[in-house]
Amino acid sequence: MAIREPDGFFDPFLDNHYDDPAIIRAYGRPFLDVHRSSMENCIPDFYVSGHDFYIDVLRENLQRALRGSMSAKAALDVAALEWRQITLQSGNAHLPKQWAGLLAKYPAAVRQLGR
Repeated sequence: MAIREPDGFFDPFLDNHYDDPAIIRAYGRPFLDVHRSSMENCIPDFYVSGHDFYIDVLRENLQRALRGSMSAKAALDVAALEWRQITLQSGNAHLPKQWAGLLAKYPAAVRQLGR
């Protein structure tokens, strides 16, 4: 019953919750339409082996760009090179498969950029 209450919850992974008349009355069609679209186009959490190293490199280079010590493009180019180095040094033969699996979960427009 909580699913049909305004302060309740619904399962965004169940399509029938977006089409249930009681849920539509509780949340409204506009909210449910935007929510469904967001769920279909969301970007998954970034979890691959060594993700902390990748995030540290990205954070450092974004800070360089924000401080103006290098352009945003240069900072991202450096981060990309450092990410490749992390990947090569990891010795994890499964890492390319992890990256491919993660990329497959992204929206099509983002997947095109990753190729």
